[in-house]
Amino acid sequence: MNRFEDMMEHLRNDTDIPEQVWTRYTETLSGLPDRKPDTSSHRGLRKHLWPAAAAAVLALGTVSAGAAIRWSHGLEKRLQVSSQQQQEMEADHMTAFVNQAVTQNNVTITARQSIVDNYTAYLSFEIEGFSLKEGQVPEFSQVDFFAGDGNLSCSAGFYFDETAGSENHSSYTLEDGTLEYHVIMRSNEKGYFIGNSIHVEFHDLGIYTGKTTAPAVQTEGTWSFDWTLTGCDSIKTYSLQASLGDSNATVLEAEISPISIALSYDFPYQEKMESSLDENGEETFYRTFQDPPRFAGVRMKDGTVCTGISIMASMGYAEDPGVYLYSAAFKPAIEVNQVESLLFYRNSPENESSCDEENLYVVPLEE
Repeated sequence: MNRFEDMMEHLRNDTDIPEQVWTRYTETLSGLPDRKPDTSSHRGLRKHLWPAAAAAVLALGTVSAGAAIRWSHGLEKRLQVSSQQQQEMEADHMTAFVNQAVTQNNVTITARQSIVDNYTAYLSFEIEGFSLKEGQVPEFSQVDFFAGDGNLSCSAGFYFDETAGSENHSSYTLEDGTLEYHVIMRSNEKGYFIGNSIHVEFHDLGIYTGKTTAPAVQTEGTWSFDWTLTGCDSIKTYSLQASLGDSNATVLEAEISPISIALSYDFPYQEKMESSLDENGEETFYRTFQDPPRFAGVRMKDGTVCTGISIMASMGYAEDPGVYLYSAAFKPAIEVNQVESLLFYRNSPENESSCDEENLYVVPLEE
């Protein structure tokens, strides 16, 4: 028995954990269930938040000890984190098990887990008591997010497991019969999420029919969650001063964590003209600015090249018109200590996930 198993055995002896919870916990560790594109996207997060209805009777509480230490099935699969990475994230307090549950009309939604660093927050919610037929797509009539007063971006949707489909289970339904809903939030303000309060509210769960934007509601209710985000501000910072060929761009600094990257470039402001077609099909011209070579991915110390791993990227000039900033979340997560080089596109490729190295600038990272 290893140290972790020994700890869990002591927990079981000291705590009244129901047998079915313990069984579910041990089964979960042996094998956890990529994801279709997010079913919804939200920007700004300064949305109208419906107050919790005074007449609604909510069952709000914590989750059993066995469930409290379990990683979200979907986050583990989505981020492709190894058991060692999980342990490191737990030790660094980058991940936290929220385990706040609300039940309405026999459907329980649990704020299961968060993974938070200086710029990015991944949240996972578990839905129990809602059944889907094969091929059905779950959807809420409304989901509200609120995290402070910052200018945030957010992507959210039900987790889709492409390996879980069978005649008995929809691909949105995990092996234990639950669904998962994921929220990814990003801020360009360093350290914004850590210690900040968050409010998430779900309204009316149903089935997406494709006929209207609103789902066919199956379970009415409001599931509301409030807690304070915790996370890890420990990142690797590299001072680079690396020129990117003849692009006139120099990468000044890189901040890297397992789930995000932030870059600053020295790149003088350069305007350019571009064109597009208006609603009448006529060509119109507009003024914009030139971008430096975009971040492509990383090369690991074992030679593995990983491109197309950044999502929800934001970019643009800082107050200094000569300093260009780029930041993005990672999917999957990376092992920062194993990164050998940063990669940048020379030209925009047709397929970002399979780009030849001849089309890349390589910037080695010095320890």
